[in-house]
Amino acid sequence: MEAIMATLFVFLALRGVKKFERKTSYEKKCKQLKVVIKDSPGKLGEIGGVLGQLGIQINGVEMHPINEEYVEIDLMIKGLFTVKNEAVLEKIISIKEVKEANILNYE
Repeated sequence: MEAIMATLFVFLALRGVKKFERKTSYEKKCKQLKVVIKDSPGKLGEIGGVLGQLGIQINGVEMHPINEEYVEIDLMIKGLFTVKNEAVLEKIISIKEVKEANILNYE
């Protein structure tokens, strides 16, 4: 009985380690795009459209109000291997009412 319990414990521990490794290696492939933009309808869609045209996948989104007029949008993105950060930022900043944009390593 003890051998079965030990085997089950090792199996579950290895399964947990595998999930953890998959998650951490996945996040290393992602970047974080931070955009400060005027809080108005359709702006998140415009950002998504630009990223889609560049072949960049959005894996997560968080929005944080800065004040009554502006919001910070944090996007976890993947697919910057074929497109340079500068090209992405240039396209994002060209969207009307974007105040600032930055790309960071995902943390």
